[in-house]
Amino acid sequence: MTFDKLEAAINKIHPEVLVDIFPFIARLMGIKPIGRYAKRIKGIEGDALEKLILKNVRDLITGISRQAPLVLILEDLHWADTSSIELLESIYRLAEKERIVFINVFRPGYEETGDRISNTIIELFPKHQAEIRLQPLDELQTGNLITNLISIKVFPPELHKQIIHRTGGNPYFIEEVVRSFIDNEGVRIKDGKFEMTDKMDSMSIPFTINEVLMARIDRLDTGTRELILVASVIGRNFFYRILTEVAGNFIEDINQRLRYLEESQLIMERIRMEELEYLFKHALAQEVAYESILLQRRRELHLAVAHSIEKVFDQRLHEFYGMLAYHFSQAEDPEKTEEYLIKAGEESLKASASNEALHYYKQALNLYLKKYGDNADPAKLAMLQKNIALVLFNKGQYPDSYEYIDKVLAFYGENIPRHPVMIALKFCAGFFSLLVGFYLPSLKWKRDPTPEDIEIAFLLHHKLHGLGQTDPKELFIHYMYWIRHMSKFNVLKIENGAGMIAAHALFSWAGISFTMNRKILSFVKDKIDPDNLKDVLFYQFGEIIHCFLSGDWPKELTYKEDAINRGLGIGEFYIIISYLFFYGSLYVERNNTEAVMQIINKVSIMSETYDNNFLKIASSGVNTYILMKNRKLQDALKEAESGIHSNTDKVGFGVWIFYLYSLQARIQIMMGDINGAVSSLTNAEKIRLEVHPVPLHMGEFELSRFILHEYQLKEAIKQNDKHALLKLQSAAFKSGTEAVRLSRKCANIRSEALRLLGTCYWIMNKQNKARNWWHKSLREGQRMDDRLELSRTYFEVGKRLLEPGSKYIELDGKKAEQYLEEARI
Repeated sequence: MTFDKLEAAINKIHPEVLVDIFPFIARLMGIKPIGRYAKRIKGIEGDALEKLILKNVRDLITGISRQAPLVLILEDLHWADTSSIELLESIYRLAEKERIVFINVFRPGYEETGDRISNTIIELFPKHQAEIRLQPLDELQTGNLITNLISIKVFPPELHKQIIHRTGGNPYFIEEVVRSFIDNEGVRIKDGKFEMTDKMDSMSIPFTINEVLMARIDRLDTGTRELILVASVIGRNFFYRILTEVAGNFIEDINQRLRYLEESQLIMERIRMEELEYLFKHALAQEVAYESILLQRRRELHLAVAHSIEKVFDQRLHEFYGMLAYHFSQAEDPEKTEEYLIKAGEESLKASASNEALHYYKQALNLYLKKYGDNADPAKLAMLQKNIALVLFNKGQYPDSYEYIDKVLAFYGENIPRHPVMIALKFCAGFFSLLVGFYLPSLKWKRDPTPEDIEIAFLLHHKLHGLGQTDPKELFIHYMYWIRHMSKFNVLKIENGAGMIAAHALFSWAGISFTMNRKILSFVKDKIDPDNLKDVLFYQFGEIIHCFLSGDWPKELTYKEDAINRGLGIGEFYIIISYLFFYGSLYVERNNTEAVMQIINKVSIMSETYDNNFLKIASSGVNTYILMKNRKLQDALKEAESGIHSNTDKVGFGVWIFYLYSLQARIQIMMGDINGAVSSLTNAEKIRLEVHPVPLHMGEFELSRFILHEYQLKEAIKQNDKHALLKLQSAAFKSGTEAVRLSRKCANIRSEALRLLGTCYWIMNKQNKARNWWHKSLREGQRMDDRLELSRTYFEVGKRLLEPGSKYIELDGKKAEQYLEEARI
């Protein structure tokens, strides 16, 4: 099929966007490149624009496949850039449900490209993929190919054997050998047919494909040979304007020579980025030509190419920073190489091309250290290390980012203590500053911060966000260090200062003091800039954490799609995914199915779209929890298993693996897989000893353990197993009491934990105590308007009061039938 419809539709997205987010895919599709170095258009930039384009590409491909089966053939994927691979990984999922076949053609042995694609497909879509490894042509196939290339009835047998022996069944090698016969006049065309000449008898077959290609290049006239050598320096693909700018002064008749090279099938022509561009038909041809150039001449040509790019594309130079860094590095110009590596990194960061940004910044850092060693400028090193830290943070690689953040902090003289005594002293000093800052604010928050002070606050803020998901214990130590630093300064003079203070919500998150957290939120509320997106997002995030965990749930919930999209557009993945978790959970409790599904879809798309480790595992946690609460057990179990297996190799996210195991255990109990639940809780217990979970995660673990103990207790009663009964009764009461205690710190499990403890007492025939706990569950459910768990408590009370062994006919003045009716409503 053609891509005319796809091209037309994509051009409708933003016809004025001539950018390069997925250059490889755009090239394959024959459409104008879209994306990576995106102009800021109509308020859409960076991640938001990338997400918009991805969504439209997916919708368009899906739409075409629903009209007719669609086959997408993607060749030479071993040369693909990272952004293209990420795009492909996000749209492969369409093959599970749509009439789409992806045929991916690539060479093995390319770890970052072809092998990555292969491993991704095998891991994620084992039932929807098939691998075909192409083998060399055998003798018969080789003979058929030779015959198809030059239709000569009587081909010299010895020459035929030589071709088979030396080419090893490589089709490209065979094709080039046959073409060399034509170039050497061993074969000529007469009356539209091939025929051999006398020269054929003296033909010999080179031992390697490189020799064949080099011989072809050597046979070119001097000007054409020089032209193809210049082109090989530019790269496998080369813009016409760059080629003419570099070679125009010493090579004549460039257009005629290019036509000859096209006719010889060494190069081919195309249009890309609204520019005439040529492409070596095979990468080996470019490599052979390039390797034949003397080193000094290579350096001179690379420098000429770099200067030509600066001149020809001076109005759109940001699109060529990476290319310029490469050519200046090959020209051995370290200053210009470093300059363009940093610029390329900055440009990639703007477009959320994190892999490219990380590559450029690390290259720049290595180059700088290699050049200056011990004499390196500490400020320059800190700048590069900060950029690497931010890229790693944006990718959700939090532990890796800490290493670079700490190096930058050390540059500013801020060393996080490691000795236990110093940690304790710093912690106490920070806690004292916190109390003074929020209870006697007139004594703090006075000084104007220096740029260095702002930088320290900014870096520690990022580290705190990461530690909240990877190491809650370390989070508390760093928070006290950070708040002591922040409380010295006028937060209005620090960009997003008030918002950052609100966002961490540490005292609620750690379950230490909701009163203290409310005090902090009240302090910063009037300092939030309503026109500053980050400030507003940070404050709303801190507010929803506090409300969700304390049980002070808002009466009205408003899901703000625009705010979510804008937050993604500025790369606040941590804030947005957490925000969606808390809102999604509240919508579940309020039984707003439409909003819940909207959030699940949003989270799933985010996980597929962005290359962010935290986003991927957190989205599994969000979706598993919401699906479990809605009793979509099969989907919830699949989500939990996928999250665990896909993220066990992600360093630092043990807290989330622990959380997923805890949820998985509860799902398995509800599905009757008790052995599976025991295994999941055992795995969770092993992780718990290492990761210090916060109450939100720990509450789910204790609740699951309590439900398991209660189930086992019921079974022991049924079987009249007196030996196990006493032990299980003690275990159930212990885990139930612990779940209730934790529910004071994470209100989302409160109604359920209170109800389950009541049921535990009921089945042990302690009915009065059971009624007391059910009363508490109903009271909390009504106070928080927790409709989902309230309905389940109504049902449980009504059902139990109707049991033959019930000593009571009512609770709080209501009879069983009334509770069952309330549950139904």
